[in-house]
Amino acid sequence: MANSIVFSDISKELNNGSKKFKQENNHNSIRNKLKLVFFVKQGVDSFLCGIIDALSKEYEVKKIIVTEYRQIDEGMLWADICWFEWCDELISYGSKLELAKLKIIICRLHSYEAFTDYIHNVSWNNVDKVIFVAEHIKDNVLKKVDIDKDKVKVIYNGINLDKFKFKERKKGFNIAYVGYINFKKGPMLLLHTFKAIFDIDSRYKLYIAGEYQEERYALYFQQMIKEMGLQNNVIYDGWQDDINKWLDDKNYILCTSVLEGNPIGVMEAMARGIKPLIHNFVGAKLQFDKYVWNSIDECLEMVNSNEYNSKEYKDYIVNNYSLEKQITSIKNVIKNLKKKDNIIDVVKEFLNKKRQSEVNLDDFTLLITLFNRVTILNDDILSEFKFGIQDKVIVDDHSTEDIEELTVIMKNRESLGVKNILTHENNKGLAASRDTGFKNIKTRNTIVLDDDDMLLCIDENSMEKDYNRLKQDSVIVIPRYIINLYDNGKLEIGYDRKSYNELEAKDVLKDITITSEVRALLAGSISSTKKLLKCNPNSIFIVSEDFMTLIRMFASNLDKKVVVSNNYVHVRRISCNTLSRTINQKKLVLGLISQTVGCYYCIKNNILSVEDVFNYMRKRGNLLQEIYKYGEQFVCEMIFYLNDEIEEETFVKYLNILDIKIERSVYEICVEINLMKKLIGSKKNDLVVLTQHQNLPKVSIIITTFNRKNFLQQAINSVIKQDYANMEIIIFDDCSNYDIDEVKIL
Repeated sequence: MANSIVFSDISKELNNGSKKFKQENNHNSIRNKLKLVFFVKQGVDSFLCGIIDALSKEYEVKKIIVTEYRQIDEGMLWADICWFEWCDELISYGSKLELAKLKIIICRLHSYEAFTDYIHNVSWNNVDKVIFVAEHIKDNVLKKVDIDKDKVKVIYNGINLDKFKFKERKKGFNIAYVGYINFKKGPMLLLHTFKAIFDIDSRYKLYIAGEYQEERYALYFQQMIKEMGLQNNVIYDGWQDDINKWLDDKNYILCTSVLEGNPIGVMEAMARGIKPLIHNFVGAKLQFDKYVWNSIDECLEMVNSNEYNSKEYKDYIVNNYSLEKQITSIKNVIKNLKKKDNIIDVVKEFLNKKRQSEVNLDDFTLLITLFNRVTILNDDILSEFKFGIQDKVIVDDHSTEDIEELTVIMKNRESLGVKNILTHENNKGLAASRDTGFKNIKTRNTIVLDDDDMLLCIDENSMEKDYNRLKQDSVIVIPRYIINLYDNGKLEIGYDRKSYNELEAKDVLKDITITSEVRALLAGSISSTKKLLKCNPNSIFIVSEDFMTLIRMFASNLDKKVVVSNNYVHVRRISCNTLSRTINQKKLVLGLISQTVGCYYCIKNNILSVEDVFNYMRKRGNLLQEIYKYGEQFVCEMIFYLNDEIEEETFVKYLNILDIKIERSVYEICVEINLMKKLIGSKKNDLVVLTQHQNLPKVSIIITTFNRKNFLQQAINSVIKQDYANMEIIIFDDCSNYDIDEVKIL
């Protein structure tokens, strides 16, 4: 283990970027076009050309060929709308950034990604629209990952009919194949199908525009072409700079794929008037019904047929897969996304009022923590933007600015519903402030809010119904929407959390542990005051307080549900120039510790295995390493400690190097880490014992019985108490006058 830690401080750079973002945001009011950025990797951007050209007329467009993740940060800071052309590592990274919550994010998902792990690595909650290139690809992906169906849209690829000029053709002998030669393209079927065509007439030739993606296919083709005598009839042309020109003398386009999304090569050829011969890949009939074949014999029939209608093939593309049709659909998607949701209009209406409707629920207190935002707090309370006149307790964490304005609130305490104002003699942090508040709240339930947040009740009557769920089967009630209010007056949806509605706490526990993302679930939420006090972390946690509290609450109420309410809205103020400004090593470490706490409860409750949680810890550490240049090392040290590979004293010294101030024991941070260590140790011991027992011979214990239930039960229990694990019990009942199932095994 290293004796010292070097942390690359990029906060200044991030702050500069955030200032730039703010400047650009302010400029939005005077420019006519929204900014749209396309993110794509080198060599896979060909699908974008027509889309970018068309959208450039309405948007200020930038295409970024991404070679390092920093380009995504910079591009997202610049743009209003972020388009990720593939569901790959780029969207996996971009969707997890804080900026993803502030931007419109679009992901276009092709067939390739549907069968990779990429789809499981995206924070889909931060993605506003997923555009699938085919219906069957959409259906396949939605079976594997949870994406809100309202975010999903199928838009087929489109062909630029100006580029691919129609040419009337007749039957001929030139067959085209366009694309990679890889497993999904059915290379063996391609070669054997052409051999069958060749056997009918040796004048047929197969022209290949593409390349081998694997050496084994190249070797196979070389061998079989020679064995089949096709050396003069299979022409390998490689990738074409001008595919339109290359198609000029072709009569057929042959597709032998086992699966495609929406095959561009086939559609380009059809637009030129070339007859398609399409193997029945998954989804083919949905797109090209009458041009699909199942067997090689059926393909031969299509080749031999006198039916050849170039205009029909072109018209099929015009009517179904034109670029114009695709662009129109894309424009409509983006246009609708700009509106986001009419909840924005509802919030605007509230904020334009001097006062909102009175809200006063029984047995419920609003806890407001305060530090140096007294003016904002004063204005909000007087305007009743903090849940009307609902009972409130304010905890001031030793504010030093505008504290005289607290007297204004004090003077109007009764009318404003302020039950108490508690003060700290020195600044203790958010966790300590909440602890003070919870200890002084007498009502059964509490709602947690910060000084710069607002809480707007849309429907008081329905709100009460949601609130009553806490007395029944729910652990927490959260507002569906968090609305971001920027310093320039701009409003946008920060989170839409409806996907959590009616989920059991154990499922939410798993989700937030894996992703380390809580989507501000505690802010504006209603829950038991006692539970909040019990689950609140100590003051060491200057970040991740919400994460720690929620993890503990969900872990202690696994079968209870989360209720997402449409009846009130949480509005949070955001200053663009403070985004990520205070990121430092200590905060990153505390965040990783909080994830470890979630991992402990997942192991304890058999939600995840030890191996799983270590993998998720490593993934989180790797992600932070990529973004902030620190994370991997701490995760390694934490896992070393949990596996009992380093002593607690050594780990404590390491934590203190990271500015986690503790004296002797990890228990000072939280009890869960050492409990997790013990739990992992016990599981290892169990595994050792199990492994040992697996080598022992199996022993069968046979018990015969007739009408002696009590003796039978004693006999069974005596066997169970033995320490020999590899055994079985067989009971022969000689027709006793009681049901054998009545015997209770202790």
